[in-house]
Amino acid sequence: MCNESPEQRLRLATVILRISIGIIYLWFGGLKFFPGLSPAEDLAEKTINLLTLGLIHSRLSLFLLAIWETLAGVLLITGLFKRITFAIVLSHMALTFTPPNFVTSTFFCPSPLCPFPRWSVHRKKFSNCQCPDGNYRFSE
Repeated sequence: MCNESPEQRLRLATVILRISIGIIYLWFGGLKFFPGLSPAEDLAEKTINLLTLGLIHSRLSLFLLAIWETLAGVLLITGLFKRITFAIVLSHMALTFTPPNFVTSTFFCPSPLCPFPRWSVHRKKFSNCQCPDGNYRFSE
């Protein structure tokens, strides 16, 4: 280990990182195959429903997402089809970061798009806000 060149260490670090991320993808993808187990299930369903304009049923969309994430995990762990895997993971990451922009009331509390929710005309949007301190809970 001490006689390794920096290139060998970088290659080993890259492999360890790829396998680690693959395990995470495999884990979260596997959880989505079983309804109610994934902590991100509700957020994923709302986001996919919004992005597909409701054209895909939520159960089907969650199943397709589970296949997508599991496939990405297996490909990352095995190291097969690296360019295709990179495209799959990059597109997944780009879509993963859409909830803060589209489903803000679910993702943030209060929404960053409405810095003064108490004075907002969209008050009902925050009626189900689950803030830990309770400051932004509104009654309808």
